[in-house]
Amino acid sequence: PPAPIMAVEDALAFHAAIGSRNKEARLRWLARRWMDQVADVPGVRLFTPREPRLHCALGAFVIDGVPAAEVVRRLMDEHRIFTVVRKCGDGEVVRVTPHLYNGPEDLDALAAAIRQCVPPR
Repeated sequence: PPAPIMAVEDALAFHAAIGSRNKEARLRWLARRWMDQVADVPGVRLFTPREPRLHCALGAFVIDGVPAAEVVRRLMDEHRIFTVVRKCGDGEVVRVTPHLYNGPEDLDALAAAIRQCVPPR
């Protein structure tokens, strides 16, 4: 059988050991960690509600004047940070999806990399 199927039992046991509430709290904390650092950066617009009850780990943003695909490319090429482009209304956003294995230093690096992608004003 394929490896992902073989790992399901261990993955479920890991999830049960952590607990859903702990997992949710950690993911919310990770999302706030990077979003709080870029929320007031001129040119960065968050598309994720600031109210934690309205989201969990996923976050989305744009940088004014920079196509989302360019931001995604730069984050990967220059910083080895994986993000994706997603449609949002008539435009596109950069989606960030931290996971349990990400540490605060990963989110700090993301916030710094986002700031570097903002064109000079």
